[in-house]
Amino acid sequence: MYRFLRLLTPDDVEAIAAFAYMQMLETGFTAVGEFHYLHHDFDGGPYADPAEMATRIAAAAAATGIGLTLLPALYRYGGFGGAAPNQAQKRFLNSPESYAALLARTRAILAAPDARIGIALHSLRAVTPEILREALAAHHDGPIHIHAAEQTKEVADCIAALKTTPVAWLMDNANVDPRWCLIHATHMTEDETRRLARTGAVAGLCPLTEASSATASSAARNFSRGRPLRCRHGFQHPDRRRGRTAPARIFAAPAPPHPQRVRA
Repeated sequence: MYRFLRLLTPDDVEAIAAFAYMQMLETGFTAVGEFHYLHHDFDGGPYADPAEMATRIAAAAAATGIGLTLLPALYRYGGFGGAAPNQAQKRFLNSPESYAALLARTRAILAAPDARIGIALHSLRAVTPEILREALAAHHDGPIHIHAAEQTKEVADCIAALKTTPVAWLMDNANVDPRWCLIHATHMTEDETRRLARTGAVAGLCPLTEASSATASSAARNFSRGRPLRCRHGFQHPDRRRGRTAPARIFAAPAPPHPQRVRA
């Protein structure tokens, strides 16, 4: 992934996004949540317009006619405890200050009535608790996405750094509510599953990623024992009544106005 991303220009990103959105529309999706963290130029420095890449994503959505929720990702560190990022991650990185500027500029470019902005706090390994709290305090409405409990190593590293698991830390330290989408949420305890279900938050399953570790079906079954929750990350099934592809309902959060898939 890193080798591919280091080659992409803004023109490339716009073309790839437009093609992906066209394919989504052809299969019945009418809206997309874009978990967006390729922000900077090849050397890791900002473009003249710090939201250049976000502008290209918005242009692709406008050209294809898909509804857009743009989720600029805050990615600061390379691991828990503020570990230094590696060179391959330099196009993703922002400080809290530069991220605030990116959000402000992104809000200015999203003029379409069917476009809105949220935030993506990449993961608890990419932001510290202090940075996460600062970002949440500045974002009072709109969706909030974060990767959590994707891999067993991530869970173990989180326990070592924060003395608890990623999902438990978020439940105990962030006001997780229906605005939240925990992407993956794969390696949870039964108690965490029940607690997350009660919040009305969404778990965004990634079928290809989860299939590689044979955990997606297990996660779905566990959630179904609590409250049925919906999935935005794929996991779709045919809805024959409407002749379109609809999200599989595995979470008990209210359905969005349009089916959505998040590209992370």
